[in-house]
Amino acid sequence: MAGYILLILRCGKCFVLFIYTFLFIVKFSRSIPSKPVVTYVGEDVVLPASLSPALNAEAFEVRWFTTDFMTPELLYINYRIRQQSDTRRTLSIDNLKNGNVSLIIRNVRVSDDHLYKCYVYSGLREEETEVSLTVEGQFLGAQPSISMSSTEGQKTRLECSAEKWNPQPEVTWRDMNGADVMSQSTIKSERDSEGLLRVSSVLPVKEEYNVFSCLMRNLCDLQFKTLPEKIHTENDSFIVVSPSKPVVTYVGEDVVLPASLSPALNAEAFQVRWFTTDFMTPELLYADNTIMHQSDTRKTLIIDNLKNGNVSLIIRNVRVSDNHLYRCYVYFEQRDDETEVSLTVEVLGAQPSITMSSSEGQKTRLECSAEKWNPQPEVTWRDMNGADVTSQSTIKSERDSEGLLRVSSVLPLTPVTLWLGYSRLDNGWMDGWITNTEVSSLS
Repeated sequence: MAGYILLILRCGKCFVLFIYTFLFIVKFSRSIPSKPVVTYVGEDVVLPASLSPALNAEAFEVRWFTTDFMTPELLYINYRIRQQSDTRRTLSIDNLKNGNVSLIIRNVRVSDDHLYKCYVYSGLREEETEVSLTVEGQFLGAQPSISMSSTEGQKTRLECSAEKWNPQPEVTWRDMNGADVMSQSTIKSERDSEGLLRVSSVLPVKEEYNVFSCLMRNLCDLQFKTLPEKIHTENDSFIVVSPSKPVVTYVGEDVVLPASLSPALNAEAFQVRWFTTDFMTPELLYADNTIMHQSDTRKTLIIDNLKNGNVSLIIRNVRVSDNHLYRCYVYFEQRDDETEVSLTVEVLGAQPSITMSSSEGQKTRLECSAEKWNPQPEVTWRDMNGADVTSQSTIKSERDSEGLLRVSSVLPLTPVTLWLGYSRLDNGWMDGWITNTEVSSLS
């Protein structure tokens, strides 16, 4: 930076003006992590870098690149971001005043796995450093397929292959007795244009008869336990994500209502609140690094999983009364978000029964009824020819003291016809019936 000293000397009535120009340089260095930054596909990640001392870098040039200096991933100059190789790459301009020149990559892809270089130029001095990004990926690829081939003079062989995996999956071959025969096989893999793996394993077949199975397993879950904690910035934001479809379970089972932070921040210091209708009456409240409240000891969460951003609710020994829309609220230092998870508790009730009744001046009717169902089953009526006549019927249902449904469907009766009534829950059909003789006797 340039500065000036103005010196005025008086000699009698004369003034002599001297201007001395001097130059001072503020030296700076880069502060970066010594280990690679590790993340997963689909997450947001910060490649941390900052000036030391923490100078205001708003007037500096900040250039992030991989192999070509002139083709940057991001270029900040003249107080604005001038170039981005991808809109997923950015930096926090507000943080520049604190010397924070970190690169942010959103919705990480396998192709983002690189050694990144950060170049900073103040106008008089420049510095450059490197940050390595390792994308471990959570790509559970396509289901493996097995094909058999043979050529003249060669033995028959089996090939197990699958695409779109990352990282390299573990492949296991087993024979009909469950024995591991992986040592007899070969394996190869290659990356496609997306950076994902096509994996192929070949097993020679020696026996005339055998049954083989091929298993591919992603080891991310095993590696995830050893990942270093993420480096957070002061302005970390997050969202709470959950499945869009209801979670379905049965009475007596244990169930997980999945919810997690994106990016996968360490939530050990966060507040996690699960509730149904009343925010102030939670099903579970985690705060101050402990579970503070449970509406029921069957409801809990895994505290060890919080460091990975997993805030899922666990309900053990599920009851019908657990059938609710659950809300998960997460709060940390003026930032919060909320999501919903619907839990459907299914009960396959009693087998439907069909009765006939008639009264003076009214037609004979059939009533198909069943108790102890949840949720509302689909009811279908068919005639003896298999035609669906449900549109001619009426249906009503009511809940008993246990919260289970009694379902009743009434169909006006056409004489000398065989009628069948069916009640369905998911793929489990239960039917009721009435014989042709019984119907004919009322005609």
